Amino acid sequence: MMDILIRADAYPEIGAGHVMRCLALAHALKERQVDVTFVGRIDSELMRRRIADDGFNHVPLTMVWPSYEDLIVMAELVEKTVYVPLVVLDGYLFDLAYQQKISALGVKVVVIDDTAHHPTYHADLIINQNIYGKTLRYRNECDGRLLLGSEYAMIRPEFLGRKPSGPPVVPERARKILVSFGAGDPDNVTGLAVNALKETGLDDLEVKVVVGPLNRHIETLRRSLTVTSFKAELLTEVIDIASLLSWAELAVVAGGSTCWELALLGIPALVVIVADNQIALAAGIDRAGMAANCGWFHTLTVAQLADRIKTLINDGPHRRLMAEIGRQLVDGGGAGRVADQLMAAA
Repeated sequence: MMDILIRADAYPEIGAGHVMRCLALAHALKERQVDVTFVGRIDSELMRRRIADDGFNHVPLTMVWPSYEDLIVMAELVEKTVYVPLVVLDGYLFDLAYQQKISALGVKVVVIDDTAHHPTYHADLIINQNIYGKTLRYRNECDGRLLLGSEYAMIRPEFLGRKPSGPPVVPERARKILVSFGAGDPDNVTGLAVNALKETGLDDLEVKVVVGPLNRHIETLRRSLTVTSFKAELLTEVIDIASLLSWAELAVVAGGSTCWELALLGIPALVVIVADNQIALAAGIDRAGMAANCGWFHTLTVAQLADRIKTLINDGPHRRLMAEIGRQLVDGGGAGRVADQLMAAA
């Protein structure tokens, strides 16, 4: 039995996307008889409990790289664990120096990356699950393999169980609207989306607003949702997010991993960019026809977003095409493909 360490964080400033997609990979590795331990700063008790309930260990960090406490903990774990052939790194902090120091512990380094933003990498395997992944150029000190493109999109098991077996069922007019901007949403883009839905003037909508465990604007959102002409519900500490995404007929979301989950389920989406690392993803899925890119949140007015929402709500053929393209791009096998490559590299 081998052990694999996954180094990933989740706190308000960066959200929970790194940890959540690594959970998908962890489940695929578990199916292959691999023990997985998460290492990182994870502020949410709900997320820490999720990791434990899913059968994985978590070693907490209070200080992350460039603090050397990070490396000290990693070194101790590698030393005391019987067989750790590789370490998975998922996070923008893990630069060349960090990768080199992890490699110096005598393990292979796997980097999950979105933007090729480091000038140089030191990795035995680099994974970019995004639609634009094949267009990026990675300068790597190692002769490492590249796994690039949406065929490597890592989807958690709860979503795989809800993958439709037939063609997407898309109503001519969307009424069930899901709003979700990740675990943190420090700029309260959720509030922008709620105000835009109010601005549409559509009173027959059913809106579910999902707020993550790291969100600091819950009470503001709760007050806002008490005054709507449509049926609205604020959902916090959601355990079964897969059922909510499956319920939706249209989603308003950030340009993160949720886009791949929606694609698998055949749910059309409007995407609002909330961070630099989402620019290429939003543009790529818009070009592919999988979702509509609404641009940066700070340049998007309530009226503009309301118009985009209202137009797509009433455009059944466009939403049907989005759903079909999404299903073509993401088949749900990405985590398994990545896990097989990790096993081969170990």
